[in-house]
Amino acid sequence: MRLKLFITLPALLSIFLITACGENKDSASDSAAKNSTVAKTAVEQPAQMTSPQGEALATVNGKPITQQLLDSFMQETGTNTNINREMAINELVARELILQDALAMGIDQRSDIKSRLEAVRREMLVRIAVREIVLKNPVTDEEVQKEYDSFAAQSRGKEFKARHILVAEEAKAKELIVSLDGGADFAELAKSNSTGPTGKNGGDLGWFDAGQMVPPFSAALKSMEKGQYSKAPVQTQFGWHVILLEDTREMEPPALDTVKPQLQQVVQQRHINAYLDKLKANADIKFMEAAVEEKSVKE
Repeated sequence: MRLKLFITLPALLSIFLITACGENKDSASDSAAKNSTVAKTAVEQPAQMTSPQGEALATVNGKPITQQLLDSFMQETGTNTNINREMAINELVARELILQDALAMGIDQRSDIKSRLEAVRREMLVRIAVREIVLKNPVTDEEVQKEYDSFAAQSRGKEFKARHILVAEEAKAKELIVSLDGGADFAELAKSNSTGPTGKNGGDLGWFDAGQMVPPFSAALKSMEKGQYSKAPVQTQFGWHVILLEDTREMEPPALDTVKPQLQQVVQQRHINAYLDKLKANADIKFMEAAVEEKSVKE
């Protein structure tokens, strides 16, 4: 969030940064020069004072810019941001100037702004609470292994390697089957007759799980022997198929290391859900009838 602010700050803040780096010693105006001098002086001659957040690195009208504030800013903007310590302090000085002016204008007292600030506060507290739960309930290797065993069991099954010819009419599909009975090459028939996107590749579908195909296609495959083509056309919503089952193999689940990050997220989410379920169980939650009715109408 703050990174975005840093990038999109108005030209006034750019003047602060440029002045602090010594890139523009000639002020564009007396007002800009005055503000730049304030920001630069605050960095070069910080007041020796402390606050609840530690020693001040600079002050703006008596308000300290602390090391803790600087650390938070640097962390949130990210290490890849092209900004050094001096630039960061000047950025914080510039923000403090604008913040103080915003408070002087009473922006924080506007009803719309109060509601937005409250929304930000609530979101931050929720995120921190969830992070605390995650830290207090780390995912264990045993949990990951158990999740992997369940995943691996579900991943086992049979894979198929097949080709198909797709045509619009059942009669055409039957003609192709007669040609195959007469010794025609399946791939060549697919290239010259199939209307599907795999036709140019001889109808090659590669390896796939039967579940990836529409039910009539999958059912036909499961009833066929390896090396056999369908003796009757198979109809789907795409048209009429003639299918050649080239090979089958047992599916092997991916190695644990390759899916471990995803499994850790699954277990972590389960921890969060358990935490939320516990909160719900001990809470008095009521949905107002009017609110539920309004939602139903909108849906």
